[in-house]
Amino acid sequence: MVATLRQAQGERVVRSRALTSTAHAERSAKRGVEARPRGATMVEVLISLAIVLVGMAGLFKVLSSSVAGSSAASRISQAQLRAQLLLESIRAANLDTLTCLGAQPPSAWGSCETVCRVSQSYAGGGTQAQTFTQSCIFTPASLALIPGATPTGCTSGSGQQVDRSCQTYFVVSNGLRDARDTFVNFSNRIFDVQVTIGWNDDNTAVAPGGASAANVLPPVPNHVVTFRSGEWR
Repeated sequence: MVATLRQAQGERVVRSRALTSTAHAERSAKRGVEARPRGATMVEVLISLAIVLVGMAGLFKVLSSSVAGSSAASRISQAQLRAQLLLESIRAANLDTLTCLGAQPPSAWGSCETVCRVSQSYAGGGTQAQTFTQSCIFTPASLALIPGATPTGCTSGSGQQVDRSCQTYFVVSNGLRDARDTFVNFSNRIFDVQVTIGWNDDNTAVAPGGASAANVLPPVPNHVVTFRSGEWR
């Protein structure tokens, strides 16, 4: 009888321990499932990609604006150099050359370059003109005679007519002697000199010319740089 009771108690203890082990295993498994990292869904991936693309689009826009601003600043600087070159050439000219420049439109300043060259004859005498120098440059055609770093591949222009990006520069003249014109005025030995250099976004050159009978101006350049100075003789 006693042995039977002891056996029954042992069986109950074994069953209790088995139940406890099973419950503990189930709880451990449940905790493991809850603690396991959850992967990203397709919607979350698409949203992340959209955010990245928006950021990259904004970055590209900023970079393109920066490049455009740098290019514009470079061309303004190049135009200023050419305007300064022509202005200094005019200011350094003698009285006969200045008088010629004041009496002619910029489209005819080539004849004034001849006057300038003849006036710089050799010290030994004679009328033989001196080799063409930078002090007798008043026209866009003469800008081509000044050596420059002309890159290969430029379809038009040479020397100082173009810059390293093949951008073409030209003298602007509309015949009105306004803020966008190139001219030399003289009165009582005072010469008013203005030089305007222009360039176009499509890299075309606008030839100098005056207003027509109907007062219709020639095509206006996209960009201009104007230098003005006075000279007393």
